[in-house]
Amino acid sequence: MAESVKTLSVYINLKTKAFSTGLGRLSRTLKRFGSKLKATGARLTSSITMPLALAGGASIKLATDFEASMTKITTLVGTSAGEVEKLKSSVLDLAGKTAQAPKDLADALFFIQSAGFKGQESLDILEMSAKGAAMGMGELTDIANASTSIMTGWAKEGMTAQRATDLLHETLKQGKFEAADFMSKIGQVIPTAASFGISFEQLGASVATMSKLSGDAAGSLTAVNKLMMGLSAPAEQQLDILNDMFGSYENLSKSLKGDFMGTLKKIFTELEGQDQQLVKVFGSTRAVKAAFATAGLQGETYAEVLDGMNESAGNVNEGFAEVSETSMFKFNKALAELKVAAIEMGAAIMPMATKMANWIGGLAKSFSNMSEQGKKTTLMIGGILLVAGPLLTLIGGLISVGGTLI
Repeated sequence: MAESVKTLSVYINLKTKAFSTGLGRLSRTLKRFGSKLKATGARLTSSITMPLALAGGASIKLATDFEASMTKITTLVGTSAGEVEKLKSSVLDLAGKTAQAPKDLADALFFIQSAGFKGQESLDILEMSAKGAAMGMGELTDIANASTSIMTGWAKEGMTAQRATDLLHETLKQGKFEAADFMSKIGQVIPTAASFGISFEQLGASVATMSKLSGDAAGSLTAVNKLMMGLSAPAEQQLDILNDMFGSYENLSKSLKGDFMGTLKKIFTELEGQDQQLVKVFGSTRAVKAAFATAGLQGETYAEVLDGMNESAGNVNEGFAEVSETSMFKFNKALAELKVAAIEMGAAIMPMATKMANWIGGLAKSFSNMSEQGKKTTLMIGGILLVAGPLLTLIGGLISVGGTLI
């Protein structure tokens, strides 16, 4: 009997030990399984699900913004949809080349086309304006606006996009003012100079020279504008004095067109020491200040600045070549290319996103047409689906805890 009990005891101990060992294996297996599930889920969520969702949303936003800017060229300018479609690829190519955002380029192209420049000519203006923006000449749209105004004002002289931006760059280089202030206001003075036949070289040289004393772009532009207006459209009391100097208004007009600064010097020489007469001739004290700041005090400086204006060909292309080697340009170029890729991806997934939006819209409409009981049932099912994810996570956690307890 004792021998039988002993044998049974040994048997039970062996079985218990085997059972404990099995439970240990099960515990470790469950814990590993639960941990792997949680880790895999976390990796999928953080590495794939969220990035794809964010990238898709950002791509669609960039694509829709770019599309809206390009569409304005059709709806508000009148350029055909087919032509705009051809321009899109050129604009996207230019973004990577000049490190400018595609939407900024599209907005600038809208203003260029609004000014009456179409096809390849509009793209040439856009490219030179983008190069200027990359060099720090001001906002892309402001440069494009100023360039088109110069090209329109001096079209008979064969003004090109490259020449216009070169002259703008030289004016900025010679003047003493902020690029943004000058570029946003130069368009107010261009019509006056162009209508009276004064070249932009002379206009830019006058503004740049005067700003060396004032340091104020807006003030210099306003003063030079008043100076041109006073001489080119003189009142009766001015005309009497000017006729004595030049013989006739026609001679005065020719002198202004041919040599703006020479005309000012002649007036100063003839009226030296006659301040009241100077005010009568120039029409206002502000115009007199502009004349003093150029011909009166800085005649030699003006001549040097004008030489720079006349020799400014190639400024922008040379400057852009230097800027394109900098780290900042390369960084902005990479960002621009990333935006281009995102726009292309957004355009590709737009149809699918539109279908999904229509499907959701259909569901919403169907829900609105349901009875009150149907709406409650749908909301209950939606609530169950809403907590399904967290519930599965909780179950996974319980499995891991269970493994630990075992």
